Amino acid sequence: MERGFSAPIWMTFRQAKELGAHVRKGEKGALVVYANTITRTEENQQTGEEEERAIPFMRVTPCSTSSRSRICRRTTPPRPARA
Repeated sequence: MERGFSAPIWMTFRQAKELGAHVRKGEKGALVVYANTITRTEENQQTGEEEERAIPFMRVTPCSTSSRSRICRRTTPPRPARA
């Protein structure tokens, strides 16, 4: 809504593909930053004890709003006839 989009739903290209959606050719995505930490257990070489260490990381992914994607209907198999 901040940039005037009609839907607040955002997805990556891969997520759109898994949903059966198509991102319009030539569309530019907005960059989304994801930040978190990974906890690793490592052995301290001086003491020989195991220590947990938090490693921060950031990932930048281009995302597109669902108003820029065209979601196609999934074809569902026909229901079996009732006896």
